[in-house]
Amino acid sequence: MSNAILTEIKRELNSAPFVVLMVDETTDIRSQSQLTIVLRYATSGGEIQERFLGFSNMSADRTASAIAERVIDCVFQYGFGRKIVAQTYNGVAVMPGELNGPQAKVRDTFHTLCGTFV
Repeated sequence: MSNAILTEIKRELNSAPFVVLMVDETTDIRSQSQLTIVLRYATSGGEIQERFLGFSNMSADRTASAIAERVIDCVFQYGFGRKIVAQTYNGVAVMPGELNGPQAKVRDTFHTLCGTFV
């Protein structure tokens, strides 16, 4: 079932003109760090969609580089790097840092590869 849903999300992303990347980190009651990635985009029919892609356990490495790497992997997996128009991060402990935070690392990766500014 999840594969069918993720396939549909990929199909919608292919026709979406832009994507907003929303990332949140929280620690659960077992002291495990969970990273969530949510995408917001408009479908070809003009409907705004907000899609939850899943949880990633970040307990072993909560550094800015590890978080950025997970987000970048997700962007490549779903193929929307050229469409990112905004990024939001909530609860990410290592977010601060205009040059070295996860948001800066993701922006720099896709600006370099795609010539876009996110």
